[in-house]
Amino acid sequence: MGSSQTSGRLMLALLGTIIGYLILNIGSIFLIDPKQYTTLFVVVTLLGCIGFGIGIYLTTRWALKPPRYREAEKIGLLVQGRIVDVAPTGWKHKRSRGFSNRITEREYRLQVEINQPNQPSRQVTLYRYFDIAQTPRRNQYLSLKVHPRYPDVVVLATPTKE
Repeated sequence: MGSSQTSGRLMLALLGTIIGYLILNIGSIFLIDPKQYTTLFVVVTLLGCIGFGIGIYLTTRWALKPPRYREAEKIGLLVQGRIVDVAPTGWKHKRSRGFSNRITEREYRLQVEINQPNQPSRQVTLYRYFDIAQTPRRNQYLSLKVHPRYPDVVVLATPTKE
């Protein structure tokens, strides 16, 4: 999933949570008379704030990384893939050291051909940040992990940290 897709999902999730919060709090103003039922109004408002915080946390977690991709990183089948096409997306990461900001990573859209045993070769699109010194090239081979139950979910295999 690319950065633009992730930010789009995050924006939709946050807007949905904010709209739900506003509907609850504005609705409570019309349904509960704050002068007559002060305690109930305060409780509903506090529950709305707590629900809003939980909603932001859950939707952010959902938007940033779907569970299938996390599962694929843990239990995925290791396969080799050859890069067919590489294109930078324009997204960059800056890291500051002292007073200088410099770009250390760029996101690339990779069109990768996967060769799995006992299956025809197929192409998938991956979005991944790479260090400036590790720019991917065409015909370069990558280690990938494919989700065992959802073959359309493919992630780059990262070295295990011990």
